[in-house]
Amino acid sequence: MPWVKHETYSIDDDVNVIPDPVFAYQLAESHGYDACVERWSWMKEARIGRLIQKGRRIVQGRAARAATGAALSDMQTLDAKIVRVTEEIGNVETAIAELGVSRERIMAAFDRLDRKPPSARKRPSEAALRDAFARGLSAEATGRELGCGAPTVRIAWDRLGLDLKARKRAIRIQKAAAEMAISVDAAAGIRLPEVTVNDVIADMAEGLGLAAIARKRGVPVHRITRICRIHRIPGAHSHA
Repeated sequence: MPWVKHETYSIDDDVNVIPDPVFAYQLAESHGYDACVERWSWMKEARIGRLIQKGRRIVQGRAARAATGAALSDMQTLDAKIVRVTEEIGNVETAIAELGVSRERIMAAFDRLDRKPPSARKRPSEAALRDAFARGLSAEATGRELGCGAPTVRIAWDRLGLDLKARKRAIRIQKAAAEMAISVDAAAGIRLPEVTVNDVIADMAEGLGLAAIARKRGVPVHRITRICRIHRIPGAHSHA
């Protein structure tokens, strides 16, 4: 058998344990090359240098694989979000505006997750959207009525300048006016007194119902009902 030279072998290997390359690299990084030479003085400096270089390649390789895995995970997370939002909206064009991504990015997400994008739907007309808004329908109810998703309705209302918060306030004022038997204009100008949960509990302890508490406190009944619901007050009833 021919003799083969093995330059990295040393008889000291039978006595001393060859250091882990990663540990050698980390020691060199934290304490310097001289610390490695001092720690493994039985090894040739050239061999120590090769161990450190090998450790550096291992560490850098691990970091690269971790970065690749993190990037892949981020892409998968974004793909899932794109598909979920697009399916909720039910319209790719609206999803483009909502998500701020291109059509190609949306299609790529559906392709990677092996899902079929929603077919193009006819956009609801401006008149139909305004009518649903004026009738006080929710975005969900409007979507069911017009055959589109609730997010599509909300985006369309926003583009039309239809303020949901203002509409909700108007509905509350109308409801308060009806309960207090006053005009809507008068109800809009009223600053209702504050009523706490302790006030409601104290009035209920006196045997008053929700309607009677509302009259006593000078607020609409739904204000008292809401307090009872939020604080889960047992035994709430609406008798006078």
